[in-house]
Amino acid sequence: MLFTFLEVATPEGRNLNIRLGDCDPIRIGRDPRCDLVLADPRISRNHALIWQLNRGYRLEAVGRNGTRVNGRKVNRRLIRNGDIIELAGFRIALRDRRQEDGPEPTRAAPPQQSRFACFGRMSTRSERMIAVFEQLRRVANSDAPVLILGESGTGKDLAARALHDEGLRRSAPFVPLNCASLPQNLIESELFGHERGAFTGALGRRAGAFELADGGTLFLDEIGEMPLDLQPRLLRVLESGEVRRIGGPAAFHVGVRVVAATNRDLNMEVAAGRFRADLYYRLRVIEARLPPLRERPEDLPLLVDSLLREFGGGPRRLSRNAEARLRSHRWPGNVRELKNVLVRAALLSDRETIPADRLDLVETPSPGLATLADMMRAHVLAVLASCGGNRAEAARRLGISRTALFDRLKRYREEDRVTPITEMDSLSA
Repeated sequence: MLFTFLEVATPEGRNLNIRLGDCDPIRIGRDPRCDLVLADPRISRNHALIWQLNRGYRLEAVGRNGTRVNGRKVNRRLIRNGDIIELAGFRIALRDRRQEDGPEPTRAAPPQQSRFACFGRMSTRSERMIAVFEQLRRVANSDAPVLILGESGTGKDLAARALHDEGLRRSAPFVPLNCASLPQNLIESELFGHERGAFTGALGRRAGAFELADGGTLFLDEIGEMPLDLQPRLLRVLESGEVRRIGGPAAFHVGVRVVAATNRDLNMEVAAGRFRADLYYRLRVIEARLPPLRERPEDLPLLVDSLLREFGGGPRRLSRNAEARLRSHRWPGNVRELKNVLVRAALLSDRETIPADRLDLVETPSPGLATLADMMRAHVLAVLASCGGNRAEAARRLGISRTALFDRLKRYREEDRVTPITEMDSLSA
């Protein structure tokens, strides 16, 4: 039968053979718990992962000491039969060959919950997330606009990047633009560019995001924060493919695939008059919704293991009490919150096993029948309160810019839904 092997040639001339498994990654590194242990100080403790995909394998370099494929340094790459992986003085060949020493061992069918899938840097065992990955893969080679929906911290930016990397435009630029992180008077220039002298401070010509992404993908993150007066111009560019710099004499054509993302309910924004219906329908030719972390608890162990390997500074694991505390948390900040919690715990704990008291979780009231907007507002205000009103620290913990946080606080005040906002405004930033 035909199997795929890693043929490892060591610097001492020894040869090792590892048969690739079906789902879980092969872990390569100096750590004794790795699947392929390379005892060499030039090898990182956790150096690389190899995942099985439907159309081959994906190598991801997680160590800091360098990984090459066919002579070129890589961070992550699809690999196939015949590729040569170099780690320090080790050469690893990926070979398809027949194993003649007996039939393939009989394996019981895995339970449904053990399915595993990857999409770019994202991995999951959740059936809902697997369905999203499959949907995005089906449209990766098209030029259709994609709207990615999901709460803050669910990985919308990673999904957009993977969509680009899996598509025909992978060798062209991927240009991200966060619509919530820019002052309102600069968004137009960032999108479309400007000519010298077009406005005060325009000291030279500047290419906008559409121009920079020509031939590739433009990722408009937090599209729900796009100012209403700019939305008609964005719609015209999407429909015509033509861009004109601010102060420019003529329009020019760009070939750009647009992927947008938001944590807002754009249907509600359209109904409230804050987002144009025609732009909404133009962006959501394909709509993908990422489920929040609390709705895919089967991914929590996978994410914890991956994040601790990446940021733990060595072999780390959680105590049973710490694991139980993570399982009981609702994760309003999703994977971004989990990442911040684990990084902080790893930095503050000097033991291999991280205890529960090192997990700095911001507990929010049970949302009951609250809307997503209510839940987000409660989380933002809880984080702000836990920081003593320090907006810069609150923005860092939330994983958003200070400008985005200011805009949200301003919107809460305008909607007159949160009384304590005026008191918090008096606190120092």
